[in-house]
Amino acid sequence: MLKGDKKLNYKDEQKSRQIIYKDAITEEDWVQLIDKHKLRYEIWMILKLDNELNVTQISHRVKQSKSTVSRVMIQMEKDGLIKSRRAKKKKGEGEKIPPKFYRINEEYRIETLPSMDQIKQIEDPNELQKLYKSKIKNYRNYIYNYHKLLDLLSPLLNVFEDQLDDIDRAKEIFERYLSDENEPWFTILFFNHEHFKEFLDIRLEYLLKLEKLARDQKLKTDNAFVFIDASLPLKAIFELKKEMFLKRE
Repeated sequence: MLKGDKKLNYKDEQKSRQIIYKDAITEEDWVQLIDKHKLRYEIWMILKLDNELNVTQISHRVKQSKSTVSRVMIQMEKDGLIKSRRAKKKKGEGEKIPPKFYRINEEYRIETLPSMDQIKQIEDPNELQKLYKSKIKNYRNYIYNYHKLLDLLSPLLNVFEDQLDDIDRAKEIFERYLSDENEPWFTILFFNHEHFKEFLDIRLEYLLKLEKLARDQKLKTDNAFVFIDASLPLKAIFELKKEMFLKRE
């Protein structure tokens, strides 16, 4: 922290972010919307996988009362995160009101930004600043999503750890939830500059196949896996940290 800088609390940081992004986006930040209630991200992810569900179905999946889930989803719809439709009344249902089915609002998505080559050609400082702010917002959204997805593993690990005194129960949990195709795996690879360029060519071909595979399927929460792909420019990160450190001295 630079000399004279004040440490922001959470509310100040949220307010600061709104000021920073006010010219970069036309609606409230997706992360702020999702964070309004602890159930929102789980509901959003379930709908991402199951496409369309009613309140009763979702309440069974998140293990919460229908009234709680209903209140959360009504507010999510008001914020534009999801949409709903009323099911058609079936013959013989009388005055019974058909349930509402909810789905993700596909119109609400992270804005598409120009490519890096297109950004480099922009000369208008105001337009460039606007694009940079949008880039920052998108990167922060990715970090948020990665953190949330990886954190889904923590409750399972906690249950597994709590059962270690009962080795038979621990073995049952391990074999059912953490072994074979359900075993979580993490791969961290480091490349120098020359080999990273070669890696990018391999990754492009690899991702094209994966994207086709992902499109040709129907997802459900009871059969879903998630693959997370990320790359960090460690050289640039450390160089910037060094530069900022030297400026402070």
